[in-house]
This record gives sequence, structure tokens and C-alpha cells, in this order.
Amino acid sequence: MNLFQLEMFQAGERVDESALRRMGFVKGHADKVKILGGGDLTKNLVVVADCFSKGASERIILAGGKALLSSAGFVAPTT
Repeated sequence: MNLFQLEMFQAGERVDESALRRMGFVKGHADKVKILGGGDLTKNLVVVADCFSKGASERIILAGGKALLSSAGFVAPTT
């Protein structure tokens, strides 16, 4: 899942596996939901996933959102 695909969600919305399934991004059995840094994100979203690329977590935070691990908590960008 790339960042640009998250643009269809409303600002402030929580985007988790359930939301991704409702929109048709996740189908069938998914071992993990990983968010990759492809494209731009301009909305502050609360994104909950099993893992994030470094670029994805940084861009989510720069857009005013949060990148949360589904089992562990907040993912801060490393500098």
C-alpha cells in the first residue's frame, strides 16, 4: 500500500486494515499491512498498520498525521 492511495480518505480519519478492506485495498487473507512511501500524502491521517517504511512514517507525520503500529504504538521517524 503506497501513501498516494491513502489520499482518498478524509483528513483526520483513522485508516486501519478494516478501512482498507472497505475501500477494496486489502482482499482475502493478509498476513501484514505495510505502508510504503510511494507518492504524496497531503492529509493528516491516523494510519494503523503492521509496518511502515521509513519514508512513509516520516511523510505521514509531516502531513500532521500519526503512524501507529497495530501492536506496538507510535512510530517516530529516525533522523
